[in-house]
Amino acid sequence: MKKIFFTLIPIFILFFSLGVWLIVSESYLSRKIQNLVPQNVKDVLGVTFFAGPKLKKEINFLRSELELVNSKLDKVSYQLRLKDNPSENIQNYISDKGSISFKVKNYFLPYDINDNFYRDKTKGVKPFTSYIKKNGENIFIIFQSGKILYFKENDLNTDKLNFKEIRNNLRKEFVKGTEQFVGIKGALIKDNHFYVTYTDIIKDTCYRTSIAKADLSYKELKFESFLELDECIERAGKLYSVEFGMWSQGGRMLDWGSDKILFTTGNYSDLTVSQNLDSPFGKILEVNTKNGEYSVYSYGHRNPQGLLYLDAKNVLLETEHGTAGGDEINKITKGVNYGYPISSYGNSTRKGFKYKKHAEHGFQEPIKYFKTSHPPTEIVEVPKSLINKDNYFFFNTLAALKIVLVKIDKNFEKTEYLDEVYMDERIRDMMYLPNLNKFLIVQELSSNLGLLTITDSNLN
Repeated sequence: MKKIFFTLIPIFILFFSLGVWLIVSESYLSRKIQNLVPQNVKDVLGVTFFAGPKLKKEINFLRSELELVNSKLDKVSYQLRLKDNPSENIQNYISDKGSISFKVKNYFLPYDINDNFYRDKTKGVKPFTSYIKKNGENIFIIFQSGKILYFKENDLNTDKLNFKEIRNNLRKEFVKGTEQFVGIKGALIKDNHFYVTYTDIIKDTCYRTSIAKADLSYKELKFESFLELDECIERAGKLYSVEFGMWSQGGRMLDWGSDKILFTTGNYSDLTVSQNLDSPFGKILEVNTKNGEYSVYSYGHRNPQGLLYLDAKNVLLETEHGTAGGDEINKITKGVNYGYPISSYGNSTRKGFKYKKHAEHGFQEPIKYFKTSHPPTEIVEVPKSLINKDNYFFFNTLAALKIVLVKIDKNFEKTEYLDEVYMDERIRDMMYLPNLNKFLIVQELSSNLGLLTITDSNLN
């Protein structure tokens, strides 16, 4: 009996495997064999032995059909949005405490809908991330995919932004792949050169944030590699994990005077790099624009996302993403250690986190930390001429979907006031336009460029 049983097992496995192959395969041979099997036999087998493989095949078919329908709907929606009238798309906001109100006039940012960068949704729907830069009368929009547009600042006085696209080689040579966090991470225009930071993937499994550079042109930007960090961080296992975080890349740049820029790098969730002065990750780097050489300006960071220099006060401010909370506003001083991950107000059970407080362990305390996750992006000064108050700042958030108004004391040691405006949008970037006394914001869930006008303030 036992001998018969063990003889039947391989026969059953062979029979089952053949059946699965016949259901799943679309080959000529499988179709010929299927035609030889009577329909009533196929019906019985289909709802008994081979119900699982058949159901999986049907699900895969329905999924592909759904993706096709969604793609067509996206294209129809895109064409309709190109015809939006910004004057009919003005929204009014008031802060939680009623201290400030503003209106936002929205212009659609035409991302490249035909680029597989946005069509690939295998890792989730991508936000339409982009960055704003200004040069003279021209305002540039730099998309995460590498597409670059510009328009005249005076267009913001009308209902139509006359976008012009600048040909470039970013998508072809620098933005590799279509994964959710891959792409352009920041931009800077300095001394007639155009700089971008991007996710640099080495041999498919090792990652770093690098800088590409092009001579400024309004017809075609030919980017070349400018700065490549001396090391990369290896990805082990899944792309998204606690041990390897593509969301922590840094990439913000700031003009730092003659022949210099500041450049932020994230830690890619590697807890060994931020305190290691021999590693370029988890740092603010000072870069020589003549030769690409760099040195550590400050360290002990996780994911610095905002940089602002106040020339009149000689103060450098930074906003930074923490770990499950612990987001920070910092006053940056050259050579100072900001503590991460040894001291962090975020929450983690990973080895390397030891303390909450910074100063008592030899690190610089943040001006402000947040218990819950915001996470903050760019920080911009609110001019006194707009609110009749000094030392007020806007900073933008992603997951919290807010713009935060904060007052910092005159010594830049602590915050004295904080209010929040719920936007229902991830705000990636912000810029103040002194010619218009207004702000520009990038809203990456809707791919909108918002022209923000403060309409009232009631600040003590």
